[in-house]
Amino acid sequence: MEELQNEIHRYKISDISNLVKDIKNDILQNQGKSNLYTITLVRKNQINALPNVNIRTIEELEEFYNKYNQNTQFSEVWFFKKNNSQNQQFSIGRISFDNSQTLKSMETQTVEQIWNSNHRDINNYNGKYEKAYLRASRKDWAMRYKIDKINVPKDKSLNKNQIFTDFVEAVKEIERKRENIEQLSKSLEKMDIHEFTLEYLLQQGKVLFIDWDSHNDLKVINNLFRDKR
Repeated sequence: MEELQNEIHRYKISDISNLVKDIKNDILQNQGKSNLYTITLVRKNQINALPNVNIRTIEELEEFYNKYNQNTQFSEVWFFKKNNSQNQQFSIGRISFDNSQTLKSMETQTVEQIWNSNHRDINNYNGKYEKAYLRASRKDWAMRYKIDKINVPKDKSLNKNQIFTDFVEAVKEIERKRENIEQLSKSLEKMDIHEFTLEYLLQQGKVLFIDWDSHNDLKVINNLFRDKR
């Protein structure tokens, strides 16, 4: 939770130009890198399914600003940054935790992972995905994952073994971060939040968490900043 406090930059929607200025300056100061900036927009009367926008370039940042600058349905805008290296193969993944399950037969952790793409393609997956994709699930920590779906890209840029090797590498890294994730889970449960997802970037054998989601993101953020004051 402390890591989230330190990484999240929070602005009123009226200060969206300052957010854009801060990100633009950071991009210019880090030329030659391909850092990822995840922007979250907070609706006035909605506590879940907050829209996220991933930004890597000034062009994408300007497109974001033009789209949302005059939008009146949002009250706040946040961003956090993850460092990335340029010209490296990468994969984006999402692991979902469901701690509300009471039946032992039901999986409580589900992983979806895609290669050289973005998290929107996970949301849009319909079984006809042309890029590398893998989905797996398990019942609890330290248990073996069951592969539910694996898709080899038509252009053969990755084969099945490469996809599986990257997936294993990712889940090993996630397993190493188990203690931190369990601490987050316990903190969320105190807020009566039992389901959440973590999005991650896998590159050069390292997992970086780049986004998170729950059924009440606003409640989580308000608690974080209340504790920080």
